[in-house]
Amino acid sequence: MKNRYFLVWLAGALAACGPAAPLDPSTLGEHTAAATVCAGGSTIEGIDVSYYQGTITWSSVYGSGRRFAIVRVSDGTGFQDPNFATYWSGARGVGIVRGAYQFFRPGQSATAQADLMISKLNSVGFGSGDIAPVLDVEVTDGYSSATIVNGINAWVSRIRSTYGRTPLIYTAPGFWSGLGNPTIPGADLWVAHWGVSCPSLPPNWSNWRFWQYTSTGVVSGISGNVDLDRWNGTLADLNAYDAANPPLPSLGGSTAGAPVIARNADGRLEVFARGTGGDMVTTFQTAPNGGWSGWYSLGGSLAGNPAVGQNQDGRLEAFVRWTNNDIMHSYQASPNGSFGAWSSLGAYVTADPVVGRNADGRQEIFVTGTDGYLYHNYQVVPNGGWSGWLALGGLIAGGLDDPRVTNTPDGGLVVFARGRSDGATYYTAQRSGWGTWTLLGGVIQSAPAPGRNADGRLEVFGRGTDGALYHNYETSVGGGWSGWSSLGGGVYDPVVGRDSDGRMEVFLRGTNGGLYRIAQVAPSSGWGGYVFMGGNFNQAPGVGNNLDGRLEVFVHGTDNAVAHAYQVSPGAW
Repeated sequence: MKNRYFLVWLAGALAACGPAAPLDPSTLGEHTAAATVCAGGSTIEGIDVSYYQGTITWSSVYGSGRRFAIVRVSDGTGFQDPNFATYWSGARGVGIVRGAYQFFRPGQSATAQADLMISKLNSVGFGSGDIAPVLDVEVTDGYSSATIVNGINAWVSRIRSTYGRTPLIYTAPGFWSGLGNPTIPGADLWVAHWGVSCPSLPPNWSNWRFWQYTSTGVVSGISGNVDLDRWNGTLADLNAYDAANPPLPSLGGSTAGAPVIARNADGRLEVFARGTGGDMVTTFQTAPNGGWSGWYSLGGSLAGNPAVGQNQDGRLEAFVRWTNNDIMHSYQASPNGSFGAWSSLGAYVTADPVVGRNADGRQEIFVTGTDGYLYHNYQVVPNGGWSGWLALGGLIAGGLDDPRVTNTPDGGLVVFARGRSDGATYYTAQRSGWGTWTLLGGVIQSAPAPGRNADGRLEVFGRGTDGALYHNYETSVGGGWSGWSSLGGGVYDPVVGRDSDGRMEVFLRGTNGGLYRIAQVAPSSGWGGYVFMGGNFNQAPGVGNNLDGRLEVFVHGTDNAVAHAYQVSPGAW
């Protein structure tokens, strides 16, 4: 690779059948013989680049026949390549499969180096179809082989646990021999061997995924020399390379919509969803913090996803949009008990309801009407009957969609909604009187996802037009707002949970269909990086807190089953 240290091969070692010896003095010595392995069939041409390549015309690179590019993220934790994000987006923009590599520094924390790689990838939207992360191992920096190998294994473990992908090691057989030809479980090989017709491999790999065969390539769209590489397979193979996400534990079921989570009066979580037959189905913990019951049908004829609230006396109550666009509800006859028959609350809507609970225990539901107005219906007394439907304020920007509700610290309700024509976020709060809508601006492409900080400040999240996660928060409780800012990533369908220590966590679907989370580093504070949790789903996730405070998140899988992930102890996944 450009400006690397050990890949100037001895002229006498460039025979096609023999391994090459590096010039790095720290690696010279007896060289263990390795097999020469040619490609198994078709190959695909590509490049690897760093900021030394300067401005790249990616359309010309594509026109030259190159179909992948692997871009440097950093040299250890110190130097971060200034062109990484530009190259990353430029390659994808013309249809070039992209990947990222990191130059390994044995004297630095391997976990810190991996975390920097993860942070950089998450900030630009790493996902399905992108090549798995690469660790470039080519210098000792004076450290022992044992130290280097321990660091490599730590880096590989961190990447695998974060993305569920098989990382790659970039190295040369001569250098790897100097380390004692270690085995790195769970890592594929990108071999560097120049000037030969087929590369030689370190003994503990039987095949190569990528082969860097020269550092002096000439490619249209790039000034000067560039490293040239080959993929061992077809373009279809490359696109599919380790793209599958590791599965999450399944709860089974046959569902057609997003899971909705509620907690019974005794602390047992319960999951509700629209079944593939149009009924509502549910599964619940058989004991607080415990295992699951299996699925049961609650009947019905649902046209969308349910909303589930809790009465003051602890009874759960479900609200759904019927196939005739009526709002129906069903509730537990007693706390922790079974649900009764469905009955109508009237209305004629074309969107799903949401539900909140007032400070005095009365439930309140919100829907968007066919006219674009937001309507609400509330219990006239706790656990009691309903008021009927009332319009909640004026028509804004052609109408309001995707209402979501949360509570202020004193228990008052706040409703957020997205403008139908402008995509901006609006809110109205009981503390300022229903009917007064406040513009928060921005343009989001998802339902707003509100949450509340440990100090009481409201915060709302949404997917921006660039696919990143954006947030906007109160600067003081009940005060002004910060304005929208990006948390990066490539995301869909954010939902908000809160850890037992008060930190908010946002759960969302990545561009690869997998589950991701991002958490505050401390209560009411800033945000850490994205963590990949696995799975493959196509609806918004649902989240709840177990009785012991552990968060548990649920997703609707592409197989129509519900899967989940949970903290093993409060705050620890």
